[in-house]
Amino acid sequence: MAKQMSLDFLIACVIRESEIRGEPIWFNKLEKILEGKASRSTISKNIDKLFDYGIISGEWDKNSEGNWIRNFHISGEASALVTKISDEYRDDSDLKEVLARM
Repeated sequence: MAKQMSLDFLIACVIRESEIRGEPIWFNKLEKILEGKASRSTISKNIDKLFDYGIISGEWDKNSEGNWIRNFHISGEASALVTKISDEYRDDSDLKEVLARM
């Protein structure tokens, strides 16, 4: 039986993929990508956890519609960790599903 990726690392992998694509990623966009995987409050708690552990950072920016967003990024120190997890779970069905929604 395959291991299932935790939600916090699923979120980190989505943020990493957004960076690779050169696309901004913010809370409402993450919520839409993760629809059906977790509630809004659960996603928020996991984002807070990723900030607390120093895995992600955020900066205020404007999106293409001109709205202010907190654009998430993988912290430099955590980049290798998130890459390793993404590679280890590349066949995870949840990861494949949410990356297809991007």
